[in-house]
Amino acid sequence: MRVDASCARRRVFFVSCHNNFALILVLFVLLVIVLVVIG
Repeated sequence: MRVDASCARRRVFFVSCHNNFALILVLFVLLVIVLVVIG
């Protein structure tokens, strides 16, 4: 089974190709951390 570049890149962050919700959740948590550090 071939894996495209985007899936390979997401696997680096331990996020599966079909789990977009987890990726959004991680980005949201990072955003909250940045806001806390700035604020």
